[in-house]
Formats: sequence, structure tokens, C-alpha cells
Amino acid sequence: MKKLFLFLMLLPAMTMLASCDYHDKMVDVGDLPTKTTMFIADYFPDCNIVAIDKDREFGAVSYDVVLSCGVKLEFDSKGEWIEVDCSPKEVPNAIVPNKILEYVSTKYGDNFIVKIERKWSSYKVELNNDIELVFDKDGNFKYFD
Repeated sequence: MKKLFLFLMLLPAMTMLASCDYHDKMVDVGDLPTKTTMFIADYFPDCNIVAIDKDREFGAVSYDVVLSCGVKLEFDSKGEWIEVDCSPKEVPNAIVPNKILEYVSTKYGDNFIVKIERKWSSYKVELNNDIELVFDKDGNFKYFD
């Protein structure tokens, strides 16, 4: 009886999880938003796309892109970048907001940004010395992560 009760209690949760679209799917370059391909051509012109993974989670679509030069990128469904990981190389300065670049060059002059992640209210950057910094959406330093 206890097993039946437990099964009936878990059934709605199992049904909900099964109906969510959590799978990843490899896609072709033609399936990427135009803005994404333009971003790659502008900032990584010497790199080729090696793999594209289309993620669907809770109805949101994102694209994980791996380039031949080792760069890993993540884009939203509109083609806006979410994350740029060039580690151990430097993220192109043109991608990074000026205020963040100024802060890093002033406080960490010998170091550079190898990874940047953009969220709706903040930026998170990782330096080549493994220090992680968090900035607000306007580029003001908030804290170390």
C-alpha cells in the first residue's frame, strides 16, 4: 500500500519531467540565428565551427558552439551571446563592455579576460589568473566570485 501511495504521489512529477524538452540536438550552421554567425565571423574570423549543440530547457533555446581554435560560445535563441570562453587565450576586447575593461586593466594590469558570461543583470568575467569578478549590468564591480 505504501508503494502504491508513493507511486501515485510521484506520478505527476515524473510526467512533468518526461514532458519537458531537456534533450540536446546537434544542428547545422544554417540552423543558427544570423546574428550568431555574424558574431563568429566578426570576432573569430580565423576559426571554423566544429560543433553546434542546440539546447532546450524549460522552453528556452540556446546554442553551444565550439570553434576550431578552441573557443566555446553560447548564444540565446535570438543570436545574442551569453558566454564567450577563450581560455587560455584572451577574449576579444570589443566584446567586453568598456567599463569592465577599464576596471580589469587598472586593477589587474598584467592579466586579461579569458571568459565572460552575460546574464540579465550582471556580467561575470574570469581572468587568466583564475580570479572571477562579477559586475552589474552597467559594468560596475560588485564582488569576487
